Amino acid sequence: MMDSLNRMVSLSETRLVEAFKSSASRGPDALLAQKETMLQGQVLHRWIGIGLIAAGVAISITIVGAVVGIPGVLAGVWLRRAATRNIATIEASYALVVADA
Repeated sequence: MMDSLNRMVSLSETRLVEAFKSSASRGPDALLAQKETMLQGQVLHRWIGIGLIAAGVAISITIVGAVVGIPGVLAGVWLRRAATRNIATIEASYALVVADA
């Protein structure tokens, strides 16, 4: 289940709550470890987005490079926004599961 949550997709709160509840232990330490595991992939995607933005800006300095640089910047902005939304969803789902426990 964890591998399928690390894909770069929009995560739903319902799916994340189910993933938290399916863990072997419902203890706070186990839930925190599972949350950190989920966040690792999203934090990496956020940094990749920043790298794409920086590379796209650097490539766009020349007119010829702008053909590649502008889509790179747009892809970086999209990736960073999606990762930030997913991080917020993971945090909210974790808070919901901890409140229920």
